[in-house]
Amino acid sequence: LPNRIDCLSYINLARELSALFEREMNPLPSFSISTIKKEKIVSSLTPFCEKISLLRVKGIKIKKQLPSYIKEVLQASGIRSISPIVDLGNYLMLLTGQPINMYDNSKIEGKVQVSSSYQGDFISFDNKSYQLKEGDILISDEKKPLCLAGIIASSSAMIDDKSDDILIEFASFYHANIRRTCKRLGLSSFSSNLFAKGVNPFMIDESISLCISLLDEFFSSYDIVSLSSFSSLEEKRNEIEFSISDCKKRLGVNYTEEEVEKLFSLYHIGYEKKDDIYHLYPPKYRPDLKESCDIQEELFRFYGFSCHQR
Repeated sequence: LPNRIDCLSYINLARELSALFEREMNPLPSFSISTIKKEKIVSSLTPFCEKISLLRVKGIKIKKQLPSYIKEVLQASGIRSISPIVDLGNYLMLLTGQPINMYDNSKIEGKVQVSSSYQGDFISFDNKSYQLKEGDILISDEKKPLCLAGIIASSSAMIDDKSDDILIEFASFYHANIRRTCKRLGLSSFSSNLFAKGVNPFMIDESISLCISLLDEFFSSYDIVSLSSFSSLEEKRNEIEFSISDCKKRLGVNYTEEEVEKLFSLYHIGYEKKDDIYHLYPPKYRPDLKESCDIQEELFRFYGFSCHQR
């Protein structure tokens, strides 16, 4: 459903199935991004991009043969294997729901910024011209446009066969702007469809970590140089107050305390109980859990009501 953007990725769908079938999920490979050298080469001048990160990887030597399981996953999802660099982006997008874009760092002039006030021509990588309006989100360096954010790249900093110093972009853009721009310009892609539905900015760091852990599958050698990030996100903890008695009044179902707390555990919802009121802290990968009625819906979906009708 439209509110479950988390299920547009293999990893979060696995989390959902792990809860539904009460089976432990295999741990994800990870890399601590806190150990990477930090730089400040990217910023956002628009509220329509709350977070963007650029991971610089240098000295790349691509593998001649990718693992067969990666090609099988891409093929099963209707994506053709093209090259290790392109395949890395597509495979990571399927796993995490986070589309990425890549730039040849040797073609970048100065710092990178995101804006939404540019009005004028944008030339895409296939040499087509598009007229941008205010509200369209553009990524550029100090001299030229690099990408119509989340939709289509220009040719100015594209990866080619000689690229061995790249910037991998992880970002979140306001879904309504992406949707309106795609509709007006008649553009659509796998990644723009994800951005148009909404990409969770709080999961970008996990996507970066997973990307780094996968590099050995695609490259025979590489050097992780730096990570540059901009964020205007409020890192406040989302808290929901939940009451079993209120749930019973609304649904007509009498779930037990043990059943309620079991659901919290299965869906990784942190909680504290004070005077029959639960204070809940949903995981970052579930942005749809915002208020008490969302938790009631989860209980109803997980347990049903036939065995607990009053």
